[in-house]
Amino acid sequence: MTTASLSARQPNFGDRSDQEATVAIVGDLHLEPDQMRLFHKARRQINDVLSDEISSKPLPSAGVVQLGDLGGYNHQPGSHKCFLTAKEYLDGFKVPYAVITGNHDLEGNDFETDDDNLAAWSKVFDQRHYWALDAGPLLCIGLSTVRFRSNNFSAHEVHIDGEQMAWFEQQLQQAGNRPVAVFTHAPIMGSGIKAVLNVHVKNRCAWVNQSSDPKALMRLVHTYPCIKLWFSGHYHLSHDYGDSIALVGSCAFVNTGVIGNGTRDGCRHSRILAVNGEGYELSTYDHEEGAQRCDLRRQWTESAPVASAPSTTAAANSPDNEQAVQDIERQASSLQACTAAKEIGSHSRSGSSPSGQAALQWYDIGRGRLLARYPGLLCEFDAELRAPMGAVFVNMEPEDTLSFLDSDGNELNVPSSSSSSNGVANSRALDCRAADTIALHSSLPANSRRAQRNSEGGFYQIFQPNKWRLRKEREAQAAAHAR
Repeated sequence: MTTASLSARQPNFGDRSDQEATVAIVGDLHLEPDQMRLFHKARRQINDVLSDEISSKPLPSAGVVQLGDLGGYNHQPGSHKCFLTAKEYLDGFKVPYAVITGNHDLEGNDFETDDDNLAAWSKVFDQRHYWALDAGPLLCIGLSTVRFRSNNFSAHEVHIDGEQMAWFEQQLQQAGNRPVAVFTHAPIMGSGIKAVLNVHVKNRCAWVNQSSDPKALMRLVHTYPCIKLWFSGHYHLSHDYGDSIALVGSCAFVNTGVIGNGTRDGCRHSRILAVNGEGYELSTYDHEEGAQRCDLRRQWTESAPVASAPSTTAAANSPDNEQAVQDIERQASSLQACTAAKEIGSHSRSGSSPSGQAALQWYDIGRGRLLARYPGLLCEFDAELRAPMGAVFVNMEPEDTLSFLDSDGNELNVPSSSSSSNGVANSRALDCRAADTIALHSSLPANSRRAQRNSEGGFYQIFQPNKWRLRKEREAQAAAHAR
């Protein structure tokens, strides 16, 4: 931890003794100079929601949580200047606010290390990058990513370090039966939140700590039922999908959209959380329509079924991969998690499978992994948590075929398809557990590829190496050639 973060203030929304509280959750900002009209309008709308209708004064125990990714590229994200611009904007809220870092907040060209970048962020906002604060009966906990340059693979993976993890569990132990809401920039693996396969999943930056024990946070959710809500942004998706809210045990996982034009589906949304001693009401504020709708009401004591809890150790094989396939396909078509979901209409859902689209074919590759073939993409899933975790092949053509080879290079006797007559995959995955290599066969030889099992026992590939390191390598090479 940096010196700046050690000495920074601890934000707070009110007193624990307050019976009620209201929190607005604002997703990725990506502030852009030509969009400030939209941002100012959204801020006015949120200020109105958090104010008394008669006196116009802020409601008691009201606050704003901003989920990171402060500046767009015209504001040089991660720079000191960007932080100052974002602070000026956030200071316009009439209530206290707390911020966490997103993946773009540590890519400032002003800094050579992640620690220096994080220290600058902390100094500008006068706030530690992880925090716990009171919102009436609710304990709010924010956790931040601390890596960009030092990420092993994608620079955009959200990484919560060991220091925060230890502190987080300590807070949960102390919370006892008090309800807790957690805020991270990206969702956690196993949350059931809609993910963008051909962007975040492919690039291995979909889930918190995706490259280092991605199941650890979900284990805490199952260990500590006091965790009632978990908010995240990162995907720039609206709240109108059924799986923008997912219920797992006692916890509701909640995707939060954007308020600017950096939306993937044309919608601009924020979340409004109202809590009291009995439970909570979760709403969406539609900044385009200027309207608020209730999406979920829940008592603190309510719980939902759990398909599968993460084990403490990696299993050699999933105990029931057939059930995992059924669960994933059911999640893909279900709209029950969001009680007031409305139709998307003309807004694009492209690239957001598995939600809303069934796989063409499933493959059981053993070691707790499944593969699903979607149009253009072969995706790898963790069977235990029913979660996409990477891509094996991308840009696949419909006529491309797959073969599975054992360690001696012999092709396995795998049927070409188990699809039903309507073209939708059956729930039974094809048995490919003995495969050591997957070969993609294309009519264009240049597009034919192979993937071997990686060190984790799967087949996913690294499509996005750390771009900071690549840039530094190019700069070093250019400097060497100039000498």
